[in-house]
Amino acid sequence: MEITSVVRELYACFNAGDSLRAFALASDDFLKNFVAEGSLTTQDIDFLLSEPVPVPVEDRTTILAITDMSRFETGRAGAFVITFDRFNGADTVYMTLVHQGNRWLVNEIVDFL
Repeated sequence: MEITSVVRELYACFNAGDSLRAFALASDDFLKNFVAEGSLTTQDIDFLLSEPVPVPVEDRTTILAITDMSRFETGRAGAFVITFDRFNGADTVYMTLVHQGNRWLVNEIVDFL
């Protein structure tokens, strides 16, 4: 499914240290909300614009499951994504995606504590 491909590509970008490519998989609303949070510093922007540095293999995030995918009447889709990395252990997020142009883009990521 296309949604699974987007999720896998998103995590591959982060593991490759390529944040800008990851943000290319995000909707305009996601990016507006990310910037509107006011947490971006000049250091963050410099990091985003710097040459990608791959995450060491032992520190990469592994996708354990992409599950309970649903398409909604609004045209959006959603899925639970379960990941693992050595710093956070197992983690679950719920991603919503929107179809823009000819592809799905991440619209929101809800993290569960």
